[in-house]
Amino acid sequence: MTILVITGVTGHLGQAVAQALAKEGVSFRQLARRPHKVAPLPNTTIHQANYDRSLETQKALRGVDVLVMVSAHESLNRLEEHKAFIGAAKMSGVRHIIYTSFYQASPNSTFTLAREHAATEAYIKENGLTYTFLRDNFT
Repeated sequence: MTILVITGVTGHLGQAVAQALAKEGVSFRQLARRPHKVAPLPNTTIHQANYDRSLETQKALRGVDVLVMVSAHESLNRLEEHKAFIGAAKMSGVRHIIYTSFYQASPNSTFTLAREHAATEAYIKENGLTYTFLRDNFT
């Protein structure tokens, strides 16, 4: 049985994905920085985790096969948070990451957000994980 985990479940996208999967009867883990804000759903467990390499985050990711990684909120250290979280995922045995990236993510983009997403995609590849990149264009 594949073990699935979803991040960002207190936000719009993560919550929508979680609700859709729960409606279909899929079992999965919900990860959030503030678990008390997570809506309980059937066949799910709620775990506290940050975008870091802490033991708590590694424990929440242990045994997971597929990670749905919703990009962290915009901040000055978002790329570092992404890298730390990807590192924790790899150390915990995650095999596949579904990452919510950005349309035209590129290291040469004039748009900072697109460069950060390109760097995150590159880091996932460098770490040898299989991946699916979902490139949203907000339309």
